[in-house]
Amino acid sequence: MTHPLAVVLLDGEPFASALADALGKPVYPVTVATIDDTVRELAAETPHIVGLSAWPWPANHGIHQTLGGNHDAYRGVVSWHGLPELAHALADALKGAVSHQAHVLFTSPDPGDDATADTLMFLPQLAEQVSAQVNPGGRSIAWRGERRQPSSVAAFTALVEAHAVTTIVECPVVPGVAPDETLRASALARGVTFVATDLGVATRVGLMRQVVHTVEQVEWNQPD
Repeated sequence: MTHPLAVVLLDGEPFASALADALGKPVYPVTVATIDDTVRELAAETPHIVGLSAWPWPANHGIHQTLGGNHDAYRGVVSWHGLPELAHALADALKGAVSHQAHVLFTSPDPGDDATADTLMFLPQLAEQVSAQVNPGGRSIAWRGERRQPSSVAAFTALVEAHAVTTIVECPVVPGVAPDETLRASALARGVTFVATDLGVATRVGLMRQVVHTVEQVEWNQPD
């Protein structure tokens, strides 16, 4: 039987089954290369289609715009990093640590080669939103890996060596992204207290579920 709503999840293979269970709706994991064909097939019999990415940062604006223009059933979500519940969840995870005046290092995976300056703003924006709720003793932002600066390793080293910070909390802003083990090892070697928040995959799935329900309510007046 055709379901009244389906979700296409970009780069979402590891999360598709859990999101489908949470929504009670079919979820189709897709890539940039396969989303066109998947949406075309679904649009032939599905009245409502929501497209979003498993990553919260802004991405694939052109793809969503084109699909929305070609298929009346399609609504694409460019980004969900601005969802207030994401900032609230990050702040809740940090409250215990910042009560001890720890320095918070907000980190994110690199969004990729084609990320624009506007795309990269999601990290400082989230850091600002979360910091406003918990008022840490200090905060910095950094990118995982070495391609984009400041890298998490460079930021950590500067905090310890140049600013004599002795307690650091890593806050990965993408739920389900594990703490940076390179930083943990470096902290152990330097005698620095290091902890990290971990919201877990369930939080990520819950946030994506809320995004889909929001689109349903706003676009099609469907109840949550």
